[in-house]
Amino acid sequence: MSNNLVRVEVAEAQSSKYLTINTSDGDLDAAITERLAVAITVTNLRTLTGPEFTDAVYFDVDEDGGSPAIGAITLTVPAIKRGMFVVVNNTAFTVDVEIAAQPLTAPQIVAGDITILTCDGTNVLQPVGAAAAAGSTIDIPTEEVGTTYTLALTDDNALVRISNAAANTITIPPNSTVAFDIGAVVSIAQTGAGKTSVAAGAGVTINSAGSLLDCRVQYSTLSAMKIATDTWILTGDLA
Repeated sequence: MSNNLVRVEVAEAQSSKYLTINTSDGDLDAAITERLAVAITVTNLRTLTGPEFTDAVYFDVDEDGGSPAIGAITLTVPAIKRGMFVVVNNTAFTVDVEIAAQPLTAPQIVAGDITILTCDGTNVLQPVGAAAAAGSTIDIPTEEVGTTYTLALTDDNALVRISNAAANTITIPPNSTVAFDIGAVVSIAQTGAGKTSVAAGAGVTINSAGSLLDCRVQYSTLSAMKIATDTWILTGDLA
């Protein structure tokens, strides 16, 4: 099984490998494109199953037509890692999104809002500035074409696209030089043929699965989230 999204992997001696590959490919497609309608009843509570949480990226929270919510809602997700996901609050009440008994305060989404969240397996977190009105988008800056780039404050809640035929590096600077808010999230995409790597500036710690810091292939995307003064978590299509 894959580390976080629990996708089936091909066994060395397996026959008909294409079946597993096609199934996992379809599952991954769902994890980054699908919407899940989450009906909330009079209990004001809903717990997502593992497959529900990993097989969609947009979660539309709606009131159940037969027995609708009557107050503040709690949406509980499994204690697994996943990158950014979106919760749409279509109810008349606030929605708290949490892992059961998580140490940090759960993000709260007001009625009618759309919010980008992330989950590190222990806490559901809301990046600074992630709440958005319906129809808004992540800022997309001008594509970077050089071989080196250092993140700037304007990259918070934005997509940094690197297009270069040669290997290139994005550096996360220390808080002393670029003071991102804790909770800031920067998306990174390798749009050129040259491999994009993420490097830590002086005193910066980057935590990632397997300590991987590179985009896997062209058009791989990564997400860097600041969780402490000089500590970041890097997730996505890593190699």
